[in-house]
Parts: sequence; C-alpha cells; structure tokens
Amino acid sequence: MAFGGFAAATALLALPVSAQGTKEAKADKATSAVAESWIGQSAAHLLVQWPVDRGFTQEENESTGETFYTYHFGQDAYSYDNPIMSGPQLVAVQRQGNVDTPIYQNSVVGYEKIDVPYQHHCTITFAANEDGIIHRYAYNGVACRPHVKDWGRPKARKSK
Repeated sequence: MAFGGFAAATALLALPVSAQGTKEAKADKATSAVAESWIGQSAAHLLVQWPVDRGFTQEENESTGETFYTYHFGQDAYSYDNPIMSGPQLVAVQRQGNVDTPIYQNSVVGYEKIDVPYQHHCTITFAANEDGIIHRYAYNGVACRPHVKDWGRPKARKSK
C-alpha cells in the first residue's frame, strides 16, 4: 500500500491513533514500537533525525490541516554486465618432475546486461496535526524493521 497525494490522506483518515498495516506489518512489533514512539513528538524532530535525502515525500491535506511525512525504503534498481565465458582452453602445460599438468583458462567472449528491478522494503507514513505534532502512522512492507530501527526512536535533545 503506497501512499501519495490524495491516497496518503485517504489512507490515513481511516486509521485510528495507532498503526494499521498488512498482516506482516501488524506482526512486526519492533517496527510498531519505534513508530509508536513518535506519537506526540514534533514532526520537525522526525525530519532532523530520519533521512529526507531520498525516498521521502511530504504532503499536506488542507481540509484536515494534517501533514503527511512518507518514507519509502528499498533497494534501487540497477544494472550490471555479466561476463559470458568461453569453455576452458588449454593455455600451457606445467612440468613437475615426471608429471605434466595442463593449465586451462576461460576467456570472456562478451557481456550480458542484467537489469535488477527496484525492490520495495517498506513505506511508513507519519501524520502530524496543524501544530506539527505526530498523532498517527501507518506502514507497509516485508522489511520495515531494519530501516525503522536504523533511524530509530526520538532521541533526547540536549538543552542549551
């Protein structure tokens, strides 16, 4: 369940104050515990602590005054060249005493381009009220825990 535009507002409008998600997401107590720890926290604090440089979107719902902060975690799509090898070719014979040992070598005869698609791991959306306080969240994905635990719970801020 990806969130974006009106879909983010619509999906989160149906949420209670705590989380909802897929069966996998509901079973992930560690992700729920971290996300729940942001309830009552400032969205500004979230934006300082969690990454906003990629996979992040922020959207506002003018009718409710809410702002949605959505993080998309996954493995970016990429390509690589896979070498195509020839069969073994005799390149030398090594003699040790009375024994001849043939030495074979494979040769690269070309390359095959392999495209690896984007892999979705997790989407988590926090909703903040008009005062910028997070009051609910939703997440979805089969691998939320590593990402959510990396960025973690709100850290205590040092007073000046």
